[in-house]
Amino acid sequence: MYWVIHAIITAYESYVPINPIPLWAEVKAALYFSLLFDGPIQTTMVFNKVVKPYFLRYEKVLDKHLANLPEDAKKYMQNVKDSDAVKNVMTMTKDQADKLIAEHGPEVMDKMMTIARMQADGSLEKKVKETLGGTKKE
Repeated sequence: MYWVIHAIITAYESYVPINPIPLWAEVKAALYFSLLFDGPIQTTMVFNKVVKPYFLRYEKVLDKHLANLPEDAKKYMQNVKDSDAVKNVMTMTKDQADKLIAEHGPEVMDKMMTIARMQADGSLEKKVKETLGGTKKE
């Protein structure tokens, strides 16, 4: 049960770019300390009162998505692999990548992968159309 809670916290941190919870690092440290050493917040209590009811409520939806996951993941990965942004990153030499990172910082690779994901799922084209649509010539 501890690892399920740990996985949920890790997933939360990876999907929420700016944390809306004040003092999140301190709250997380106290939570982990309590969970690991059977403090006032115990793993079984958190699992049974928070995690389990949530998963039971959405069990059918989750099962449906998990059943389609291999096919959906294969299709998504093929789209990402075929995107121009990924091809640009994958065909770079080490010197080109080092120069790009030196000029623009390490975040540039994350941005390129974000562009590749957006290109794969079609949201990049939509974003470009919205941007160009807002700047039409009069």
